Amino acid sequence: MAAGSVLLPAIAGLTIRPGLTSDARMGENVFALLKTNFIATLESLTPRRAPARGGA
Repeated sequence: MAAGSVLLPAIAGLTIRPGLTSDARMGENVFALLKTNFIATLESLTPRRAPARGGA
């Protein structure tokens, strides 16, 4: 899956980022963006279930 192939190196890059910049919030912002995109990708791949009928 392409999303997983992108996510792992991106997270690895985030682990070294604090040594490359003094902007501590940047890593947090990048992680939040990666998380949002990864969740959206997973949701797009997950089949939707029809709502239950008659309260069952």
